[in-house]
Amino acid sequence: MSCNTRLGVSLVQDDYLVCEAATGAPTHGLMEVGVTTHENYRQKGLATIACAKLIETCEMQGYSTWWDCAKQNTPSVRLAKKLGYQNEKEYRYAWWEKR
Repeated sequence: MSCNTRLGVSLVQDDYLVCEAATGAPTHGLMEVGVTTHENYRQKGLATIACAKLIETCEMQGYSTWWDCAKQNTPSVRLAKKLGYQNEKEYRYAWWEKR
């Protein structure tokens, strides 16, 4: 499989993209799952449906998936747990600004 492989699931209503779940390129056989739902369509279970199908597709192609979000992102944390992700890790990161 190509290292440029990316997978996605889109939910469309009346020709309007309401929810999209997608992965980044695989790293060591792992793909990170991310999701975006249009504001007017949140809390209707659409992200759960899209992510579950995406995860299933990843696994059928031999990939494992992972979820990464800040613990302050309560909706994302809740969705990750709903989808079965349990291994929570806390880590630090640093950045710098170019002057």
